[in-house]
Amino acid sequence: MHNPTVSCTPIKIDINQLPFSERDKAYLNQDERIKPYLTDFPSAESIINQAKIKEKHPVDRQLLTQIIQQQYHNANIQPSQDVSENIKALEDVKTFTIITAHQPSLLTGPLYYIFKILSCINTCQHLNSHQDEYQFVPVFVSGGEDHDFDEIATLNLFGKSVTWKSEQTGSVGRMSLDGIDEVLAEITEILGPRSQALDLISEFEGFAKQSKTYGEFQFKIVNHLFGKYGLVCFSSDSPVVKDSLLPLFQKELEGSISSDTVIPQQEKIKSDLGYDAQAYVRPINLFYLSDGMRERIEQNGDEYHVLNSGITFKNTDIPDITYHLSPNVVMRPLTQEYLFPNVAYLGGGGELAYWIERKTQFEAFGIPYPILIRRNSAGIMRSKDLQKWEALGFTTDHLFDEEHLVTDLFIANQREEISLEEERKSISESYQAIALKAANINPSLEKAVYAIAAKETKQLEQLESRLKREVKKQYENDLSKIAKLQSQVTPNNKLQERHENILTYLSKYGTELIDVIKNNLDPLEDKFTLLILD
Repeated sequence: MHNPTVSCTPIKIDINQLPFSERDKAYLNQDERIKPYLTDFPSAESIINQAKIKEKHPVDRQLLTQIIQQQYHNANIQPSQDVSENIKALEDVKTFTIITAHQPSLLTGPLYYIFKILSCINTCQHLNSHQDEYQFVPVFVSGGEDHDFDEIATLNLFGKSVTWKSEQTGSVGRMSLDGIDEVLAEITEILGPRSQALDLISEFEGFAKQSKTYGEFQFKIVNHLFGKYGLVCFSSDSPVVKDSLLPLFQKELEGSISSDTVIPQQEKIKSDLGYDAQAYVRPINLFYLSDGMRERIEQNGDEYHVLNSGITFKNTDIPDITYHLSPNVVMRPLTQEYLFPNVAYLGGGGELAYWIERKTQFEAFGIPYPILIRRNSAGIMRSKDLQKWEALGFTTDHLFDEEHLVTDLFIANQREEISLEEERKSISESYQAIALKAANINPSLEKAVYAIAAKETKQLEQLESRLKREVKKQYENDLSKIAKLQSQVTPNNKLQERHENILTYLSKYGTELIDVIKNNLDPLEDKFTLLILD
């Protein structure tokens, strides 16, 4: 247990009050309608039960530990004692993993990247401290094979966007680090000379010099930040990993199992729950991967064609090209469950939305379907800013309301609420009476009366808007404070965790803030945690 000097008070907020999707809320609330699409909802008990199931489906633990050790060696990383012990523990049939995964976002990308990994670590530590039948190891799988460069190339820091500019194509993890020096220099300038994150940036600069690829650079960053907690890092982009996945790749290429199982499941979810499909399923859910290229594979007769290339191959060629095969989002979950003694996958709401579509696919491939754990969601706020917010008459719940609702509430609290609703109602009633009299004299006059009423109502609405603007001018300074404080937790009308990079906060509090965050996130909890820092 780390005992940082930064003081933190966690405030728990009901997720139903926050801007999460209805599907996400339903999962966190453990809606029974979702249960048929799961092994079980997440709990310490269900994870232990899943370990008993996974025990009956052994994996090649010796090969797995050798692969992981070789990856650390190739990255020139000496793992911490906790990481080394966890890798060694994977050889034991009573040791199981909990996996989280993410694309290699630029310098960890948005905050939820950090929250996701810490949630995984905390869940394992919680399970290990509350029972001794099994040991659980946290694993982070980097999605470096993806080619969605635009999705990982930008981070947000103090309201400014920093983008890695590169013309490279293909697998992000295989890209060179051309341009990363400029990114680090720009971040250093934004942070300023008094930042407590400058030593960390220096570490990142060293990693960039020591790394041959962006994937290796990212591997070093994650290990540096989380290795002290025993997090095991893993990349699936290696020849020996691909060779071990050959049985899965052959089934997918030769049998279209994924499309035959996932699409009907998606249709059933739409029918039963009203949720749209989350992943586009193709007849073949594999890419062909080589340097600078990651293209889809399509079947034409007894041959497979790699799009936008002249590459073709047949079933008999599959064992010779496994290193070039790369799973898409439909196949990726299967690969990690096939390789690891894994019992649970921990991800965000969007990830779990597509994992929920996979139960029948896992059954068809003969792989146990893991427990799905929703990562912790959190936000960060300084205590003095919370005090300012409360002094303006608000609670923490109001931080996540729409801006216009907060503005209206503030004005109402000043007894300056401007509404002409009663006047509009009175005028409407008066004109209805006039219209009735007019219609009795000449029915054609009724429309003319209502036209006058509509015009007068419109004028009242315009007057009401003008009065509101005048009142807002009187409280312009306060409303500016409100907008500034609220934007800290919902920048650009997004949850902070989906926008801001951790360096924004490490700059003030130093890297020990990661310990603070970790110590204040409760695994398997369905609340949002607002971390109030002194």
